[in-house]
Amino acid sequence: MKNFIKIFTFTTVLFIILLQFDFLKFTNIYFFDGIYLLLISSLFNYYLLRKKAVNTLMIIVMVFSMNFGFFVLFPVSYERSVSVSLLNNLTQEVVDTVITKDELRNEIKKITNNDTFLDKRIEEQLYTGYIEKVDGGYKLTSRIKNFVLLQNFISILFNTN
Repeated sequence: MKNFIKIFTFTTVLFIILLQFDFLKFTNIYFFDGIYLLLISSLFNYYLLRKKAVNTLMIIVMVFSMNFGFFVLFPVSYERSVSVSLLNNLTQEVVDTVITKDELRNEIKKITNNDTFLDKRIEEQLYTGYIEKVDGGYKLTSRIKNFVLLQNFISILFNTN
């Protein structure tokens, strides 16, 4: 377990450090850059620690898988989500105001043009509590501020701007 924690910590820290250097990124797509930088950090740690830890290759594969799931897929899913874009757009456009459904649809249309998709996004935001129905319209709730702060933190931490 001690070896696992050591390899996990070294790989994760190196991976996050590598993400901070734009010259190491070959694409504008975080997913692809994340995979190859995670491979680099995993291989580096394998060669550095292979003689010190028993079953190092198995530990590296486990660490790679965990980091891939959390540090590559999670930020990509979170950052690229249409809902996140929608909420970011709404917080800049309609903070603390009541708007009609048509106005909300127009704000969402800045992101996409499919009406069925739009209705699903409105329902999704109502369900999550980020918007609420008031007086025949919709209003952003206070929960959105924490969500946007978390999204901005993830963008900074993983350099996904």
